[in-house]
Amino acid sequence: LLEERMFQVGARDSSSRCENFHEIRKLDIYDHLSSHEDVFDIISSNLQAVGLTKNSADTVARLALATFISGQIIQFSGSLADVVADAIANAIGAPSYHIWRVPVGIISDTDSFSFVESMAESSRCLVLKGANLSAFEIYGTAIRDIVVQRQIYPTKYDHLALIATLKQGPATFPDGGMLAELGPVIDTDILKMRGLSTILPKIKYGCLAKTKWADVEGLQVEDVSEYIEELRELLGETGFHGGSLWKRMIHIFYASLVKIPNGNYMYDLYSVLFFYTLTWAKIKNGPVKTIEDIATRELKKHSENMTA
Repeated sequence: LLEERMFQVGARDSSSRCENFHEIRKLDIYDHLSSHEDVFDIISSNLQAVGLTKNSADTVARLALATFISGQIIQFSGSLADVVADAIANAIGAPSYHIWRVPVGIISDTDSFSFVESMAESSRCLVLKGANLSAFEIYGTAIRDIVVQRQIYPTKYDHLALIATLKQGPATFPDGGMLAELGPVIDTDILKMRGLSTILPKIKYGCLAKTKWADVEGLQVEDVSEYIEELRELLGETGFHGGSLWKRMIHIFYASLVKIPNGNYMYDLYSVLFFYTLTWAKIKNGPVKTIEDIATRELKKHSENMTA
């Protein structure tokens, strides 16, 4: 009787904790996404639907797709962070995804473990809103474990897309804190917006038609070792040592970017330096200016070669 009562109390506590995760269900018609083109197109369309220009929408869509394929967390800062995150979650989160509005000052990882234990297998996407309002290394242990494990071996959560938004202000962990190790960070205030008179497309809803993101169809299968070696050389030039996990993360992310067709190889390299390396260097007190200069130099050099 004591064990049964303890089980019932534990079940109630777990249910109460899961109430912090708001479920968004899309039971009506939604697209089934099988290929990289399917995913890219619907994400870009939804980003244009919330006001981004096509070029900015395409850039973010490519980075988001590479992040999902890599099993990492794409993060957004700036004034449009939540809007952009919602647009992407709607694009790939059907039939249901979850939003966690992270409160200030969490001192336990109980909630994240509850999500993983009870909802992560069925959820298509988790959006952490205000992810830097508390210390991710404390409250996000279970989510971090998923990301790290997915860099090493297959898991039962390889279908789960992860998105985070970062808030601004004195109560936050600047630049996302330890989250910046786990995926690219995009400042939405540098993205270009459409004019006020532009007629915007409608939001679309989609569902990954694969059991894991790495299985999306149409990815290139060419050897990427040459690209990775160039990234290693540039990182060596910066003098920044972000840790063994972070190095593995950016190599996997860059490889995913390169495998997505129709990209610009040099801009992909720039993206790794600007949206991933630079943000982690800020957290680690690394050579931020040096990284910025090298990223800009490489992009300029490529542009000059293209126009020569």
